[in-house]
Amino acid sequence: MEGLLFELIRVTIGRQNGFSRIPTSEEWQELYEISQKHAIAGVTFAGVRKLQQNGASIPTDVYWQWLGLTSQVQQRNEVMNAYCVEACNILQQAGFKTCVLKGQGVA
Repeated sequence: MEGLLFELIRVTIGRQNGFSRIPTSEEWQELYEISQKHAIAGVTFAGVRKLQQNGASIPTDVYWQWLGLTSQVQQRNEVMNAYCVEACNILQQAGFKTCVLKGQGVA
């Protein structure tokens, strides 16, 4: 299973065009769950979309789960980005210099 996950990551970053073999429905579900567990589901979904465009068949239920989670992550990040900007503005107006070093600060 780890091999498929690494292949999916390579597809995501453009180092590979597809899987070396066709994953089963159960393996697709496991890829989703492992990606979710490692907090890379939003990233690996880009690879899923590339695979789909190249003709790979992913089970519909897994695709919609992955899409839904990716959408939630994107919405959460937009909210956190806004909070970080607001917090930095408040601190700067109070005379403090600010620097967010992780996560949203990079955005």
